[in-house]
Amino acid sequence: MRDREEIAVYIARDNPQAAHKWIANLRKTAERAAEMALVDERTASLEIGLKL
Repeated sequence: MRDREEIAVYIARDNPQAAHKWIANLRKTAERAAEMALVDERTASLEIGLKL
């Protein structure tokens, strides 16, 4: 987390709007990754009951 803050501060020195956009995109990406992990986990639990 500290790295993220340092990167945002570095970007904000030249372009505060870009820093805010970068943080927002980073959060969206993290949320999508978490959602995909949950989908994969649910799919794996469904496959256990299936005969392939």
